Amino acid sequence: MKRLIFIMIFLLDNVSNVAVASERGAEIFSTQCAACPGNAGIETDAPVLYGQESAYIVKSFVAFKHGHRRDRIMMAMNAIATALSDDDIRDVAVFVAGRDACQVGLKIDH
Repeated sequence: MKRLIFIMIFLLDNVSNVAVASERGAEIFSTQCAACPGNAGIETDAPVLYGQESAYIVKSFVAFKHGHRRDRIMMAMNAIATALSDDDIRDVAVFVAGRDACQVGLKIDH
């Protein structure tokens, strides 16, 4: 698993693929992920995804995919991550990391 994470991080550094990965990642995010964190990635029942480091996103998806991470609130993540290929996970990570949560209009209700 460490090797997989290393390979995916190495691929993320390949600048020529970032634009394509981000475009594919946006498509996957909108169809597979947007229901939980919302299109803005900032709904209150799920963690803020936008702006997270791509390595963190990859590590989290891989942990969900292989059943090493389970969460009561995010139970669907195991099924979603299992259905994604390694390339899909990389592309979602590139897209999410490239978004700025501060530009999305986050409203904090105390």
